[in-house]
Amino acid sequence: MDYRPTTAALSLLLAAPLVPACEKPSPATADPTPHTATQITASAASRAAEIQDGIQSQTLVKPALEAEPEPELPWARVASFDAPIDFAPLTTGVLLSAGDQTLTLEGGELVEAPAKALKHGPPQGAWPDNAWTTKTRVEERAGLYLRMSKWKGNNRWVAQPIKDVPNDLMWEDDGRWYENYGEFWGHVGGRGGYLLAVYDWEDTITFRRLAGKNFAPIDWTWDDESNANAPLDVFEAPSGRLFVFSRDDDGTMNVDERGFCRQNCKVERHELAKLEPGAYPKASVALDDEHLAVGFAKLDSGPSTKQLAIGGEGQWIVESAPVATKVFHAYTAGASGELFAVVGFGERGDGEQLWHRDREGEWTALALPEGVGEDGARFELARADADTLWVAVNDDEDHTIYALPVALG
Repeated sequence: MDYRPTTAALSLLLAAPLVPACEKPSPATADPTPHTATQITASAASRAAEIQDGIQSQTLVKPALEAEPEPELPWARVASFDAPIDFAPLTTGVLLSAGDQTLTLEGGELVEAPAKALKHGPPQGAWPDNAWTTKTRVEERAGLYLRMSKWKGNNRWVAQPIKDVPNDLMWEDDGRWYENYGEFWGHVGGRGGYLLAVYDWEDTITFRRLAGKNFAPIDWTWDDESNANAPLDVFEAPSGRLFVFSRDDDGTMNVDERGFCRQNCKVERHELAKLEPGAYPKASVALDDEHLAVGFAKLDSGPSTKQLAIGGEGQWIVESAPVATKVFHAYTAGASGELFAVVGFGERGDGEQLWHRDREGEWTALALPEGVGEDGARFELARADADTLWVAVNDDEDHTIYALPVALG
């Protein structure tokens, strides 16, 4: 079994200059068959052709009226396994399992991960510098138990206590503690650390940041008439911009935005009118310092996301999958403002596809290396670092990771 990445070849490919693609299909007429992809220059393609070991490149499927042959995407084979590959849901960094193996990326090579890496389940955040696991349970005597742990020293999880707990977070009666608030949300903060947001019965969102170098956001009062409905979720962008999602009585989803501030904070509300009724916000991806892509689906929909709300700074677009009747199984940021998404039907293993959304909002189906993903493959995505996307292709008999630059246009 070979799981050593081809780092030298990959670094050459990632250094190749990229140019825009030829004409792409519009989202309205996109066909399930991938028919174009972002290109690289002829010189870069020539360089890629000289690299033989570990590289899988493909001549792209030509559009109907295209006369000239298209250049090649710089796909690079990283590693193959005997068992399906699963990436931990990280923003950057690699922690994967394949059968009884758990591996991570260190010094440009896949190596065995520390034994405790998955002790508390798949971590979130950036591995290994800002990776977190969370655990919640309701105890009969203690009420709601929260435990946030940070990966430290590259070998252990360390619980991070909530400092300065809000006075109305818990209450005591005859020696027993009970939770005393409406909702709470926890996410790996856009500005680092772990951001806990507590919405209490006084209509205030109270923030606490665990282990981050930055201050927590100031409290957010949620008591005027325009904010009458309780929040559904809270996300933070890398700049510190906060996004709070809520729903009006008529079912319209709103997003309230508040830029980074310490006083006199201005809040702007925007409607997401094209969202399907009953959808809830799920995981978010930071596209750049100020903008997010947030998946929406019903609570019982499992990992699939039916729609994406993409925006920030008052400009929002709601999009469905670029192929009719399909959903998003996974999505991650590309270069600044771009997005990669795995698109398929409601269940896994149904002929998934990999798509790319550029800064202008145009979707393009990306063709994989020749012979890959032809028999109902299941894809997994990981941002190995700031410049590289890893795509795991799990076929019935083949489980291989390929690398691609995140900047495709």
